[in-house]
Amino acid sequence: MLLISIFIIAIGFLLVYVFKGNELSFFANNQFVLNGTFFGHVFEFVSGAGLALIFRIKNKFASQGIVTYLSILLLFIEIWLISLLRIYYNTSVTVEGSLVILLNNFLLPLPICGVIYGITHENTFVSRFLSSNIMDLLGKSSYVFYLIHIGLIQSEIQIRVRLPEPFRYFAILVILIFISVFIYKYIE
Repeated sequence: MLLISIFIIAIGFLLVYVFKGNELSFFANNQFVLNGTFFGHVFEFVSGAGLALIFRIKNKFASQGIVTYLSILLLFIEIWLISLLRIYYNTSVTVEGSLVILLNNFLLPLPICGVIYGITHENTFVSRFLSSNIMDLLGKSSYVFYLIHIGLIQSEIQIRVRLPEPFRYFAILVILIFISVFIYKYIE
């Protein structure tokens, strides 16, 4: 699986070389390929495919919630490191720097796969919580949330909610979630 990822990333780098000098190219430079194209994020896809192959094996690898909790811990550590590196690189919009790309594109998919494996194969508090009725409803309304979280509805809410910064974002999030659930239950 890793070799497939390396091969596809190499194709992306080759396309950067082929289209070098073309300002309109989708393959402007290697950093853009790693940050914004399938070639740079192929390991995430391959990791998911590898996880699907593991699901096909009848023998279960994990027990007692070790995979779930260890993966969640690693996920938080990696997100924390990425946040620190973004502060270091003074950016909040794009992923910058080789170390951030390594963490984001190649290491982050591993604990994500671990969490997915753990919550589907281990009986833990996390798996029971995510199976609850409220989380089921939030999951079913998530597509509506995706559709409205940026756009006219979000802009209108953002204009009308007047709270101090940390509370303002939380209030906007909660309002968008309620609207999403309402649209899912009564309109969709």
